[in-house]
Order: sequence, then structure tokens, then C-alpha cells
Amino acid sequence: MALRVVAMLQSSFQENRSDTRPKLAQSARLDSWKEIAVFFNREVRTVQLWEKNEALPVRRHKHKKLGTVYAYRYELQAWWNVRCGQPTAQPLSAQHETMAAPNIPSLVQPWLSSEFNKNNFGHPESSAMYACMMGRYFWKQRSQASLYKALNYFKNALQQDHECYEAYAGMADCYVSLAFHQLMPTKSAMAQANAAALSALRINRKSTLSHSAYANVLLSFCWDWSNAEKACNKSTEYDSSNTQGMVVYSMLLSMLGRDSEAIQYALCANRIDPLSPTLNNALAAAYYFAGDYQQTIEVSQRTIELQPDLIRGHTRLGLAHAELGNWDAAMTTFSCATSLRSHDPHALALVAFAHAKLGQVSQARNLLKKINTSGLNSFAPMVDLAAVYAALHEKDSALDCLNKAFANRDMRAILLRRDPRFKGLHNDHQFKQIIDSISLLHKVA
Repeated sequence: MALRVVAMLQSSFQENRSDTRPKLAQSARLDSWKEIAVFFNREVRTVQLWEKNEALPVRRHKHKKLGTVYAYRYELQAWWNVRCGQPTAQPLSAQHETMAAPNIPSLVQPWLSSEFNKNNFGHPESSAMYACMMGRYFWKQRSQASLYKALNYFKNALQQDHECYEAYAGMADCYVSLAFHQLMPTKSAMAQANAAALSALRINRKSTLSHSAYANVLLSFCWDWSNAEKACNKSTEYDSSNTQGMVVYSMLLSMLGRDSEAIQYALCANRIDPLSPTLNNALAAAYYFAGDYQQTIEVSQRTIELQPDLIRGHTRLGLAHAELGNWDAAMTTFSCATSLRSHDPHALALVAFAHAKLGQVSQARNLLKKINTSGLNSFAPMVDLAAVYAALHEKDSALDCLNKAFANRDMRAILLRRDPRFKGLHNDHQFKQIIDSISLLHKVA
């Protein structure tokens, strides 16, 4: 079933790519702040502030020096319609609307789909829709500040519309991300994410966002693989261009060892929105767990070019270099991640891991001490700490951390048997017990 869906998606994307993108580049793109400002009949500074504070969909292309900005008219039109609740004075031509449809990026696409196509913008739902769009925009950035900002936007949407399933789905995804980035206790995030996802399904069981959010919760917190796969299939059934559903499915398939399918789903999502840092990072993860570290490096570098402050892009790049034995490159990349957020325990643990693998025991221990004594251990990444102890050949400490990760439902634990950092423990009886316990939870679920 999964391979048939992937083949169908690939065929659809190939049909659309050659015909649509060149036309869009020629006729529907604005290539400077001035052109964007003229589109809205505003000052350049005004639209720059909209982009910074109100999620105006402006894209960037990085160069060695500075960079350029550009935007598509249909994205700007959609943003304005949702923001103001009425058409702009410069409506899109029918040609633009027709051409834009197959390649609408993931930021705007859901609000142009039938799910969100509410014609009467005078209703209170229009404010909720705008808040949801803002929430998704900030959620995609994955920083601490942006995740909490996204959560607040989704909560604001519910104040405007108590039955806004898009907001409930967004909240569920936010809680998963907050737990993954060690910004919120896992058990608290799990309870709130599950409640939000179930609310989204209660309100609209045919919503692709509802099903992809529920699949995310089942995979990340409940460890219920079979039902997570069913939810992923429903998500793509209702909307074959749902990138979030594809990313969740890709992660699930990586965990199950179905690497070729995982890569195909991640590729499909990436082809819908090739300039999305989070989708590129998901593709890099699929390559990483498949053992294709050279491709992981290539995609991770592209991720960092698109969003230089995305810590997970740097850490994935460093892990790939580590598996290839490029320890200087790995250390440089991990250190870059810590410079972005000096107190990020995940990045610090990876620097400690590199020191341990290089035989720099004292440096590794000093970083472990920093994580364990400076208050960072409240949301300590136990799987990453276990990797450091394993590299130091301290098996008991490594297994103790992994047991804690299992007890706390650390979502990185679901990929333990696929994580190359723990190859040396694969034949250990206690390590196998932890893997079996995770599988047992799945069977109980």
C-alpha cells in the first residue's frame, strides 16, 4: 500500500515539475522587497516588518555574501486574504491560480485547500484561520521561542473558534516538538498532545491535519506503530500533498527498518516544498538511519543553508560526519550547534560524544558534569548521554541512561536499534531487554 502511494505521488510530482515551475518563475514571482512592497501598495519597511512579525511568506536564497529575497504572488494573495478577511485590490489572474495549485508550498497550501476554503471571511473563523497560519509558520522554525509563539497562536485560534480542529492539530504537533527538543517534560507534553489530537479528530475525522497530528502522537509518545501507520495512511488518503503526514510516516518507516520507503516519503515531501528546512532535515534523517551518510551530509548542508540557526540541521550533519570518521568536521559542526544555543543539552552531549570517540576523556567528562550539575538535566537527552557513556566504554552508565529514556518515554528511544552510536551494545542482554520492552509497549497499545 505504502509503495503504491509513493509511486502515485512521484508520478504526480514528475508530471507537474517540468511544466509548472518555469512558468511560475517567469510570471508569478516578485524578486525584491520593492516589488513585494508595490504588490501591497506599502513601504518596503512595512512589508519587511510583516515578514518578521506576521509570517508574510517571503523566501530567501543565500549567497556567499548577503542574499536575495523573492515571493510568489499567489502566496502573498492567500496571506492577505486570510489576514484581512477580504480580497486585495490586486486579485490573482485565473492563470496564476491554475498554475500555482500543484506546487503550493506547505506554509500556505492547507489554507488554500478545500479544508480551509471558507468563502465568508466575515465569520469569526477567519481570525482563527489567520492565527493557525501564523502558528504553522512559527512551528516550522523549531526554535524554543518560535515553538512557544506557535503554541500561543494556536491557543488564540481556539479563543476565536472553539471548534477549530486546525488549531487542535497544531497544538498537538507543538507539544511533540517541545518534548523532542527537551523544552517540556515528556509526560506533560504527551497528555496535552494526545488530548489536542483527539479533539481535532472529534471535530473533523476527515481532516488530513487531524490524522497527521494523531499519527505524530501515536508514534512519538504512545509508541503504537500499527495505529500510527493507519493514521498516516488516512492522512495521505485525504490529502496526497500533506507534507507533515509524509514526514511522520517517513520517521515511522525508518523506525521499522523500511528504509527505502522512508526515503521515498521524505523525498515526496521535499519535492512539494524543496525550500523547507524542516522537510530537508527530515530527508537527511531518513538517509542517516538508512546508513547513507554521504547523502545525509549533502542534504544537511542544504538544510543549514536554508536555515542557518536550525540546531538539528547542524547536529544531523555532525552525526553523519562522525559515522564516516570525519571527526574534525563532526566536532566543528557540533560546536557550531552549541554556539547557536550554548545551553542546549542535546548539542552539548554530542560534543561530549565526539570527545569520547577521539579519546579525549577529560573533556567528555567535563561536559557530562556540566549537563548533570547545571540544571540542564531536568530535560536531559538520556539517549544522547547514553551514547557518550557507550563511547567511554561505561556500559552500565549507558544502560542506566537508556532505561531512564524508556521510563520517561523519550521519543529518541524508539530509534535505539537503528541508531549507529549503539552498535557496540546490540549483543548486550540488557540492551536487548530495553528494545524488547519498547516492542512490548507497542503490542500492548
